[in-house]
Amino acid sequence: MNLFSKIWLKYFLVSVVILAVIGLYIWSISRVPTKLELYVFNTKGKPSIFIRTPQDERVLINGGANGDIIRYLTKVIPFYSRRIDTVILTNDITNNVTGLIDIVNRYKIGSVIIPTLTMRDLGSASSTDQIYGAFIDAVNAQGILIKEVTRGDELNFSGLKIEILFPVSVNEFAYSKASGPELVLKISYGSCSFLLIGDASTKIQKFIVQNSSTNTLADSLSSNVLIIPHGASASSLSLDLVNTVRPEFIVYSQSVASGKSTSKKVDPLYMILKDHRFNIQQKNTVKVFSDGESVQIRE
Repeated sequence: MNLFSKIWLKYFLVSVVILAVIGLYIWSISRVPTKLELYVFNTKGKPSIFIRTPQDERVLINGGANGDIIRYLTKVIPFYSRRIDTVILTNDITNNVTGLIDIVNRYKIGSVIIPTLTMRDLGSASSTDQIYGAFIDAVNAQGILIKEVTRGDELNFSGLKIEILFPVSVNEFAYSKASGPELVLKISYGSCSFLLIGDASTKIQKFIVQNSSTNTLADSLSSNVLIIPHGASASSLSLDLVNTVRPEFIVYSQSVASGKSTSKKVDPLYMILKDHRFNIQQKNTVKVFSDGESVQIRE
């Protein structure tokens, strides 16, 4: 075999390997899932959540504080697929909004869900106003449907239901900068459910528990998985909520170097079995799967 043939054969074999790797990648992330997939991404600012149903319906909740969300999404859906059916923004803070501007400009979005009440609506002046305003402008420029939701509303997909447990009107709750309007979501799939409390303060958490019996959509807060985008300490997570939800698993975001409790009796984190706690900052991406009857969480 002459030198030219050897070089040609080398490049041919390299090309075959590259094509095989690309083909395997496309096959692995373009397949229709057989179970509900829920990914919690450690995006900068605040974690983002991506849900994909067995019917390939796609829901993105929050987008972090920069463009990291694009990188995370391309790991679970094909890079050439630019469809997200529903984008949900739980509040108007910069750490949740900024990454969604890139999403709106890059992906084809079916609808955008926002709380009917935000800190901007309450007259809270901050730098958040500019980022949130830029996001709304980008959504309007693309002609995307915006839907405002409040407690009692629900979103329905194929086998997936998202119930809105908060916010409520200003007549029902005394909002402040520490306890601003926030979407609190109960996500149900079959007999399994996931409670996402977002940045809701302990005051809001206690309000939800106290009023759950009067809210027909939230008559049962019990959930398999409790997801919170912040630390799981007594100062940020209500014991009343944990006792009411009775989660099998908890997914939270807390510095890997910290998070040690001085008193296990008051720290909500220690109410969950150690191998059922998943720190987003430690795992980077927490993968949750459900067939509608049980829940599995993988690193």
